[in-house]
Amino acid sequence: MEGGNIFTGTKADGSGYVLVGKDSFHVTKRLLESETDRKWSDAEVKEAIAADLGIEANAVVAIEQPGAFHLDMRLTSTAPGEILLNDSVQGAEQQIAWMKADLEAKMSEMSAKEIQQRRNEIEENGKQMLENAKQMKRYEDLTAQDLTDAGAVVERTGGSVVQENRANRDTANYFNAR
Repeated sequence: MEGGNIFTGTKADGSGYVLVGKDSFHVTKRLLESETDRKWSDAEVKEAIAADLGIEANAVVAIEQPGAFHLDMRLTSTAPGEILLNDSVQGAEQQIAWMKADLEAKMSEMSAKEIQQRRNEIEENGKQMLENAKQMKRYEDLTAQDLTDAGAVVERTGGSVVQENRANRDTANYFNAR
C-alpha cells in the first residue's frame, strides 16, 4: 500500500477504519500473490492489510479512487462516520464564477478588446474545466457509492480548484490544505 492511497478514520461507533483505493488494493493483492506464488482472495488481502494496520478486517474498505491517485486529494473526514467528498462539477462552476467576478472587478482598467479577449478565455477555459470536471465526477460518484455502502455519511462539495488553463491540475485543494 502507498501512503496516499490509504485514509484512516473513525466510524460513528468509535471504531477505526481504513479506506484503501481499489487500485492500490489490487496492486497489493498482485504483490502478495507474486511473493507467495498463490492466489489471494479479497478477504485474505483485507486480513493482511488489517493485520498490518492493527485493525479488524471488516474495517478495511476498498473504494474507487475519486479522480486523483491520493485519496486525501478529494476527500476528508469531518466527524466520526462522516466523509466530505469532492464534487468536481461544483468546484469548476465556482471557479468559473470567480473568474467572471474577477473580470467584472477589473473591467474599468481594461480596454474593450482586452475585456472581450478575457471573456473568450473564460468561456474556452471554462468549457474545458467543466468537461474535465464531469469526467472526474464519474469517479467521485463511484467513491460516494462505495462509502455509502460501507455505512459512511457522505457530503459533497467543490473543494478542489483547478488551474484555469490546465484543467487537470489543482491550484488549490481544501481537502489536504494545498
